[in-house]
Amino acid sequence: MKSHILPISILFFLVLIFFHKIIFTDQLVRGVDIIPYNLSVKAFLNNAITSKESPLWDPYTYCGIPVITKMQPAVFYPLDIIFHILSLPIAINICTWFHIFLAGVFTYFFARELGVSRFGALISGILFSFNGYQFAHLISGHTPIFRSLPWIPAILCCLERSISKRNLFYALTGGILLAVQILTGYPQITFYILIAVVFYSMFKGFKNIGFSFVIIGIGLLAGAIQVLPVIEIMPYTTKCSGASFDYLNISSFPPFNLLTFIIPEIFGDGIHVTYWGEWFFGEVMGYMGILPLIAITIALCLYRTRITMLCLVFMLIFLLIAFGGYLPLAESYYRLIPGFNIFRCSARAMVIFNLFGAILSGYGISWIVENPKRLRGILKWLMTLSLIYGIIVTWFCLDKTMFWYHIIQLMLSSGRVVEASPAFLLSMEFATPAYYLSVYGAIKSLIWLIISIIVLYLWSRQWLSTRLFKAVAVIILVIDLWLVGYKYIQTVPFEDIQIDQETIEFLKKDKSYYRICMLGFLSNVGQRYGLCQADGYEPSIHRRYSELTNLCNNMPLEKSFPLVRFSRWHNLYNLLNIKYIVGTANIKITGLPHIKHVFSSEHNSIYQNFTCFPRAFIVHDFELHKPRDVLKRLAEGSFDPLRSVIIEEKPSLVFKNMPANTKDTLKILKYSLNEVIIQAELEQPGILVLTDSWNSDWQAYIDDKKARIHIADYVFRAIELTAGKHQIRFVYQPKSILYGMIITLVTLGLVVIVLSYWIRKVKN
Repeated sequence: MKSHILPISILFFLVLIFFHKIIFTDQLVRGVDIIPYNLSVKAFLNNAITSKESPLWDPYTYCGIPVITKMQPAVFYPLDIIFHILSLPIAINICTWFHIFLAGVFTYFFARELGVSRFGALISGILFSFNGYQFAHLISGHTPIFRSLPWIPAILCCLERSISKRNLFYALTGGILLAVQILTGYPQITFYILIAVVFYSMFKGFKNIGFSFVIIGIGLLAGAIQVLPVIEIMPYTTKCSGASFDYLNISSFPPFNLLTFIIPEIFGDGIHVTYWGEWFFGEVMGYMGILPLIAITIALCLYRTRITMLCLVFMLIFLLIAFGGYLPLAESYYRLIPGFNIFRCSARAMVIFNLFGAILSGYGISWIVENPKRLRGILKWLMTLSLIYGIIVTWFCLDKTMFWYHIIQLMLSSGRVVEASPAFLLSMEFATPAYYLSVYGAIKSLIWLIISIIVLYLWSRQWLSTRLFKAVAVIILVIDLWLVGYKYIQTVPFEDIQIDQETIEFLKKDKSYYRICMLGFLSNVGQRYGLCQADGYEPSIHRRYSELTNLCNNMPLEKSFPLVRFSRWHNLYNLLNIKYIVGTANIKITGLPHIKHVFSSEHNSIYQNFTCFPRAFIVHDFELHKPRDVLKRLAEGSFDPLRSVIIEEKPSLVFKNMPANTKDTLKILKYSLNEVIIQAELEQPGILVLTDSWNSDWQAYIDDKKARIHIADYVFRAIELTAGKHQIRFVYQPKSILYGMIITLVTLGLVVIVLSYWIRKVKN
């Protein structure tokens, strides 16, 4: 183990350098999803635990959503315990840089297990931790992906060791690590790991397929506490219930973006110049460094072994997966092969592509160190390549901006650019800096190519000592990756992302049950401050809720996106219990007499909707419709939700249409995360409508007797009540979590017994 101390120390030192902004300051790492989503959901979990409540149901987003089944909150992930010990900003920062460090360490050990030299394995670890794709994801704020990174090489390392040692111990360990990865909350990466594990064992020989099944079986069983709730909710989400191919095709890796492996800024960098390529920059940038590309080429040309071919095959497999919708017949295999019809952003398969690219680069560097004299032949080809590339870059620099302007125009005419407005992109105000940034990237890559060739030449002549060559190679790689990645480590003071206290105090003064919606914010504010919210940002949105909000926004019902915003007023917003509309100070709402301005602070404005429906109410009439017809009826202006409710199953009671002045009383006695208690008194039979999202795991009890819950008005809950006084209790009781917990504990117990027996046997 002593021989590994230096490489691990170097990896840790590099983490300190790259992430000094968030390690040595009180700044919060800033990413598109970190502030609006990750920070909010962790605040919700902390508040729930502080209040001694189980964080099973979240009433603060989308009129209520399940928490465990969303996965991304990572409720059971062991390392996320720091969120309950440290402040949220510090915990998010540590979660980011520590997992990057672990990813490098486990990649190092995986490379060593494959026979890569210590120095080559160090290069592999550096490359997997700090490549451009990881940093582009950092600015996107995809912390669950960072949580997943370390466990990919760790699982594959256990698989390789179990195969090479013919020992089940390592397969069981790999299964536990797979369970840990499942608990990180990113099922798409889990899906890609399962593919990698199966293909890896098959490539090593079909006799080894059993080890992969052990890892997958133990992983799924030990992670059942997370797996079963997800399986239960899948049929109801937009991702798993008939999502369109266009939706699944979002952020496939464009073949054009292979150019980012050489010039990462070629389509803009998303910081200094707006990204103008296809999809979103954080998903489709693939830079790995110039020296690693040379090392990969050398490994494939001069060091052909079964393992280097394995790495090449895996790189090709996961590059093809990343291409996604760009492949011929992509829609067919998306529909036919299980799993591909669930996940969008297939470009995330680049994570595994990068891992095997890093391993292959480590092999190439190892060969270079061991065979300096044999480098001379390939250096001639590299010099020729650098000359050709230099001519192209020179021509590119002399062309000025018009050629670049025509390229942008061509991209726009093909409909490929999705992240910026055409008018802006076609302006010379944009084209000029875009051109100069791409020129900077091209010159930079040429300089690194020349420097790499010079260093390799000096090494081939033995004019550098082994230690000096290794040191120079590490420095070249680190500076190259630093110049690409450092700008994506953005920070923000924690106090700058808080909603001002005056706004929160105003909303908290209203003790009634209501919901808010946000204008001018991309944030699940409700989760952070305990305010129920009708809109928000959630990756796994319930299909029905998505369709209802699309109806309100006059959008195609099948269109799905994790961000729900209310862009135009619709009378159904009253049914959603939206009482307050919160926006930035400059937000103005006009032309709606029922919505009036009621509060202003330095940063925020609040408008009140005076026609908002109560959270719960009683009706004495119903309409029976099939699910596909409910939205049509809701859209009709003649439908009044306060007088009648639309249900999808025939009620057991007989209802009489009552006059509007019926004297019914209703009071909410308790409203917590997993329980709602309502007291109601009716003159005649009626239906209680609770405008909280329906879910099959909610149970209802009327005077302690179990009752049926109807799906009301497409997304809400309703129960039938006889005349008289009743106490109604809604309780969230997800059986899948209970069953999953039992399976997880039993599996872990059996694995511990087997591993303990094996360890004792080895000692004896």
